[in-house]
Amino acid sequence: MPSLRADVYLTPAYPVHVPLPLPKGHPALFTESTSTLIHSANEAIIVDPLLSPEQASSLADWITATVPNKTLTTIYITHGHGDHWFGMGPLKQRSPSAKIVATKGTLAHMYEQIDPNPPAASVGGAPFWQNAFPDLTLPSKESLVDVHVLDGSDLTIDLEGHTLHAIPAGHSDTDDSTVLWVPELKLVVAGDAVYNGPFQYLAETTTSEKQQEWIDAVKKVKALEPVAVVTGHKRPGAVDGAWVLDWTIEYVEAWGRAVKEVQGLRGGAKEMFWKMKEMLPNNNGEMIL
Repeated sequence: MPSLRADVYLTPAYPVHVPLPLPKGHPALFTESTSTLIHSANEAIIVDPLLSPEQASSLADWITATVPNKTLTTIYITHGHGDHWFGMGPLKQRSPSAKIVATKGTLAHMYEQIDPNPPAASVGGAPFWQNAFPDLTLPSKESLVDVHVLDGSDLTIDLEGHTLHAIPAGHSDTDDSTVLWVPELKLVVAGDAVYNGPFQYLAETTTSEKQQEWIDAVKKVKALEPVAVVTGHKRPGAVDGAWVLDWTIEYVEAWGRAVKEVQGLRGGAKEMFWKMKEMLPNNNGEMIL
């Protein structure tokens, strides 16, 4: 049996405030999100500590129940989107000795996500998150001082003698995305570089060039030849198989084709919504679409 194991925590979909109702009464729910626990004989790492204090508290309870006799040593953040890391402070309060780890690019993006006046080219920032979740208290910039930055010469994390690799993927659904590669398990924890069932977030991937960058990022992950791929957002019940890599590429390609078709018909956002629903009727997470 392998000396490493992995478990996946999945939040239910949760309410989000949107400026306009979704077409035909689709509920305004934020897509289900994952955190991945990788553990050895005595220690554990959690990847992406979710959005809210409530989610982080439930995640901490789950970690305790899943590995009751193991120490959480590391909290790894795959990319800067707030739904993947705003819960880091409450989780660290439950595991004070855990080290928060991210790459330099991810950390820079994290600062942008809580900036009250984010750069014009940035998608997100404090106004976005506060409008979407009015009851959410955002982390402070001071809290990011605790983040340990992996530098370019050593993008590895030690888990009780086992080496895990933080791999920069480039642009996926946002810039400076990374994945965590666990070679002993042939496991990729993919953050938002890969999706498994939900509609994908393309608000930061609006050009054909950016779409190709996302496809190239997924191909970089494919080159690792993983057996299991845990995505940052997934449909409940979906298996974490490597086929989601091709699914993600196919979605981005389908999106690019649909944009051209809708624009050719002088259509707008609603036409695009129904076009993607028609192409992918079994996908979930209409709010992101």
